[in-house]
Amino acid sequence: MNTRLAPLVKGRGWSHAWLWRGTLLPLLFLFATCGNAPLRAEQASHPGHRLIKAGCNSKSVAIVDATGAIEWEYPIEQETSDAWLLESGNIIFAFKKGVREVTREKKTVWEYLAPEKAEIHSCQPLPGGLFLVSETHKDIGFLYEMDSSGTKHRTLSVPSKAGPHGQFRQTRKTAANTYLVTYMSGKTLELRQDGSIAAQFPVGSFVALRLPNGHTLVAGGDAHCLVEYDTQQKEVWRLDRNDLPGNTLGFVAGLHRLSNGNVVFCNWSGHGGIDNQAQLLEVTRDKKVVWKLKDPRLNMISSVTVLDQPDQQSPFSQLR
Repeated sequence: MNTRLAPLVKGRGWSHAWLWRGTLLPLLFLFATCGNAPLRAEQASHPGHRLIKAGCNSKSVAIVDATGAIEWEYPIEQETSDAWLLESGNIIFAFKKGVREVTREKKTVWEYLAPEKAEIHSCQPLPGGLFLVSETHKDIGFLYEMDSSGTKHRTLSVPSKAGPHGQFRQTRKTAANTYLVTYMSGKTLELRQDGSIAAQFPVGSFVALRLPNGHTLVAGGDAHCLVEYDTQQKEVWRLDRNDLPGNTLGFVAGLHRLSNGNVVFCNWSGHGGIDNQAQLLEVTRDKKVVWKLKDPRLNMISSVTVLDQPDQQSPFSQLR
């Protein structure tokens, strides 16, 4: 840098050199770095969140600490729609062609690969060392409760004409032994273990969570909304695209309901969404943004699990 800049200040006196080194260089450094610095708390008192992120065009599965520093990262180009930190300290994630558990040293513990032309987008840990894995094919989808050997302890088939990519994203088993299944076309079904429909919700696209009070929180995807329904499937709360000044909602994807009632959700910018928006937002019940993460190093994020919550070690909790 000095060799290239020397002709600009040579022979022009001490004041020009001082201006360059003492004023312009610091300003250029500030402009160059501020665009890459993570933008976090809306309120100075917010401690931030430790979390695990993944997603479509995310380019990695990563653990990010509360300051925004990348604590651990596993590069992967495939779409990764679900990721969890296990009690062992290992990480399990779903990628487009399978499910993989890896150690912190990035060694594969086990993996399950989907058949040719099928896709996998979900891998919820369950009690007893099982995982809920969703696998989609041309005319049908399957929900498997499988162990780390690939043995399928329960299989639920779900007919669909949406094709492999147009069916499920994150699927979740509830404490009532039902399954919340969202479709990219924009609906959510709650299925019993025999495949019958227990409930249906008019929005969907990425994930639905069963809350402690029995309500269901649904990410609306391309409908640019986040909606809560009561036990009778009646809408009781809704966050729409322009409800958060300065934070336009794109494709609303992965969710984590916090113990204080706030919601952290992914504001994915794909499908023609708006760039330069925060990738993650935390909102209160009265629709106030109290924390957000905007960091280009993390790329696009569509899956998030907050790791500083008491329910993290109980992934089958109704909070998840």
